Amino acid sequence: MERSSVSPCRVLLLVLVSQIFLHDTVFGGRIRMPSERLGFDDGSVVRATQPLIGILTGEMDDMIGGFGTYHPGMSYIAASYVKFVESGGARAVPLLHNEPVESLRRKFSVINGLLLPGGDTNMDGGPFLDTVKLLLDWAIEANDKGDYFPVHGTCLGMEVLANVIAQRNMMESCIAKKTPATLQFIDESKKSKSFFKWVPEDVLEKIPTVPLTIMNHKMGITPATFASTKPLADFFEVLTLSPDDYGQMYVSSVQGKKYPVTATMFHPEKNMFEWTYNTIPHSAAAIQLSQSIADYFISEARKSSHAPSSQDEVNNLLVNNYQPVFLGKIPPPIPFEEVYYFG
Repeated sequence: MERSSVSPCRVLLLVLVSQIFLHDTVFGGRIRMPSERLGFDDGSVVRATQPLIGILTGEMDDMIGGFGTYHPGMSYIAASYVKFVESGGARAVPLLHNEPVESLRRKFSVINGLLLPGGDTNMDGGPFLDTVKLLLDWAIEANDKGDYFPVHGTCLGMEVLANVIAQRNMMESCIAKKTPATLQFIDESKKSKSFFKWVPEDVLEKIPTVPLTIMNHKMGITPATFASTKPLADFFEVLTLSPDDYGQMYVSSVQGKKYPVTATMFHPEKNMFEWTYNTIPHSAAAIQLSQSIADYFISEARKSSHAPSSQDEVNNLLVNNYQPVFLGKIPPPIPFEEVYYFG
């Protein structure tokens, strides 16, 4: 009798098919994507398949202007913030902090999320603070109407959000000058019930002991001040604390209790895209942490139903209409390697 032969390739195929069948049987009848296995899929409808993120421009100073290469009225966005939102799968739209309200309102109707970047401003008032208040009011109004709209603030962005919500200058001396820092979770639940659930578990376990974030600020809010300020305590849930250069603990990340508003005192964009000083963590774990935050924020933006009227409108609004300027050849200190200028 002639024996049939089975090729190794056919055996491998049979093994793979059996494993798929076993996975389907044990794990609910279908193969799940990695995000679903980790619990990221909350069942929300994806409305924005090509999300646009508005990035608010910062106020200029001599250093950011490349030592005299700008004029009054100009503003800027560090290119690292543009790259940050692009790394999560979105495109950037500049929002000028001093542009007319009508223009800003039209842009708000098109973008799917708002990024408030780091930088410097007058915390007692001015056009930047006024524009943040306006944009936050619109975001809260939209969310109250069921029009999902996320906001994220980084460093100065977190500070101005706190001041706008508290309706007064909340800043205290919290000096962390180009300092790599750890994040101390308030409790274990903050790892799984916040944007940190997007961070790989092995990286998450390193965060309290390994300095994977970069801080660069002079001001902040201590946990006692935060807890005793009712508007802040009502609006935000504190996720982590970090020590400043003198060991004083300050609030380093928060998340809205009711609204999709998050903020960090650390700079996730610098880990991936800034090289201006050698204390910025660039390890694989630091990059994974930053990428996870970008992925989370853009996933939130995909829930927004805001949309442009046409592709031409998108093309006219994108930051790609501007050319970034490389500042790396300017003698240090410089805060950013690349900057977009406006105005």
